[in-house]
Amino acid sequence: RVRELNPKIVSLAGGALISSLPEPLITALQPDYTILGEGEATLLELLDHIEAGGTPATSPHIAGLGLLLDGKVHFTPKRKQLLDLDVLPIPDLFLFPSVQANPEIPELGITTSRGCYGRCSFCFLNMDKLSYKSPERFEREVADLVAKHNIKYFYVNDLTFTSDLKRTFKICDVLAKFKLTWTCSTRVEKIQPELLQYMQKSGCRDIWYGVESVDQTVLDMANKATRVEEIEFAVAETVKAGIKVAANLIVGLPGESEESLAKMMDFCRKSEVIPISIKYLTPFPGTQIYDMAVERGYITDPIAYLDTLAERKVNDPNDEIINLTDLPEPTLRAAFAELLEIRQERLKEFIHGEC
Repeated sequence: RVRELNPKIVSLAGGALISSLPEPLITALQPDYTILGEGEATLLELLDHIEAGGTPATSPHIAGLGLLLDGKVHFTPKRKQLLDLDVLPIPDLFLFPSVQANPEIPELGITTSRGCYGRCSFCFLNMDKLSYKSPERFEREVADLVAKHNIKYFYVNDLTFTSDLKRTFKICDVLAKFKLTWTCSTRVEKIQPELLQYMQKSGCRDIWYGVESVDQTVLDMANKATRVEEIEFAVAETVKAGIKVAANLIVGLPGESEESLAKMMDFCRKSEVIPISIKYLTPFPGTQIYDMAVERGYITDPIAYLDTLAERKVNDPNDEIINLTDLPEPTLRAAFAELLEIRQERLKEFIHGEC
């Protein structure tokens, strides 16, 4: 459609989805250039190339690209991961028309790191290592955003906020310095009471843990590298520290059984956790789960399947199921509905701004 409007327009594609399943998507979408993985350095180099009159055929020297040349998909050498996030400029939110119209943003998502040390079977991750912003760089970013937009509440969107404990304490100091309230996401393995108390005093009001399941067999089959005891400890200590606890749960991981579902419901009832995000297992491209779904014949047309991903919903008991368990689908749906009831009961206690 874009080429019909103006054949001279250069089309770029990028992001996690096309990076996870590049060949069929490049073939179907036919962008001039596809940026695979992290985009900042590749995009700058590519723009210089285009501005100088370069074409896709003359761009194989640029690392991190997917190209459709003569009807075939070609990949340039993989670009090295950006490990020092301090080199990135502070985002200019005034580029967004909505921010230009109203500069004050009471809440905003922010990151201090990229990547995750986990290798879960259901999660797409195209980075080999965790990369970080230094506490000093993070402080400059927070200061800039608070001064320009009067932000009061940050969602720290790191996948593993507590991956480096020494650094986490320093990040807490930055958030406390600006008297902000904030929430974060993390894994349970490195949680310590002293850290939680420090986070609470620094303004943390709630933590979202990637729990997924509380059955050890299911966790092990998902390559979660988490023990049930670590989940229980993290939840209990977080509550003791005065921080509200949210959990991301997945219904229908391989190995799921009536017993594992009962454990999940019992865990949610007896602890003070709110199951904030409940999802049926979704095979995302680039994951072991996706490969399993393909092998079992659930996914035969990758492009048609990707169209359905846009319709998938969180906290919807009627969402589509690709059943990789030995349980009948009605059993999974019944458990999901019961978890959703618990969520609705707890949600009123989890009012944003007071939590």
